[in-house]
Amino acid sequence: MYTADDITILMSIYQGTKFNELELAIDSVLGKQSVKIRHVVLVVDGYITDDVEHGLKCLIEKHLNIIQIIRLAHNSGLAIALNEGMKYISTKLVARMDADDISVYNRFEIQLKMLNTRDNLQLVGGAVDEFIDENDDKISNVVRKMPIKGKEIKKFSKFRNPFNHPTVMFVKKTIDNVGGYRQLGQLEDYYLWLRVILNVERVDLDGVANTERILVHMRSGNDLYSRRGSYKYLKNVIYLKTWMLSKGIVNIFEYIFGIIINSIVTLVPNKLRSYFYLKFLRVPNK
Repeated sequence: MYTADDITILMSIYQGTKFNELELAIDSVLGKQSVKIRHVVLVVDGYITDDVEHGLKCLIEKHLNIIQIIRLAHNSGLAIALNEGMKYISTKLVARMDADDISVYNRFEIQLKMLNTRDNLQLVGGAVDEFIDENDDKISNVVRKMPIKGKEIKKFSKFRNPFNHPTVMFVKKTIDNVGGYRQLGQLEDYYLWLRVILNVERVDLDGVANTERILVHMRSGNDLYSRRGSYKYLKNVIYLKTWMLSKGIVNIFEYIFGIIINSIVTLVPNKLRSYFYLKFLRVPNK
């Protein structure tokens, strides 16, 4: 039976981190949760600004003996930062959290219940709603939902990332067994989940799941979609699709279709790309 003491929150910050956003993120997982979390590993990925450095010291003092800081000499990217942080985690469970998002008050309670009531569950995520300004009366207009059950997740993963990265909680041993995060631009988490799905499929596809409930308020904006509009991003997509074909995750027709769709969405202007995501890949937040 897992408890809150079995959870370590894994975060990473870098030069672009804003302290007011980091403070809200930390407060949402340490100050406003329905279960008490006692372990946070926060990786400082290279240089951070003086105001973030000062604010970080204040957060460490406020949450005494809870936040452990790991520093990388140079900015190395999210995959390397998270892998480095994983080395310092001794708890059975790891919960991801981004430094500019806000977890809902009972996020970890929901995920613990799922892990404790479903046999062999190794990885659980949930829905996010996207927001730009946390001071808005309505925090979000759209929700990014994910498939719920293992078979649905496997089918979905042929074409799209089946987990919202900032929402996931996983059994650390499972992630270690598949080699952890590997560098692949913004696709490092998608790449990881595919390897997890391949691994648990040998035993039981019920090892992965999502909840339909919103677990994280995710900070959005035009840059969220513009980052998916470069040739480098498309190159990484093609690499991942080719790897998926080699592993039998997709067949040749799914492979070609996936590359065509991703090429179109990647190469169109950002306004059209944003419209596509919001119109077809999100649902209204009622």
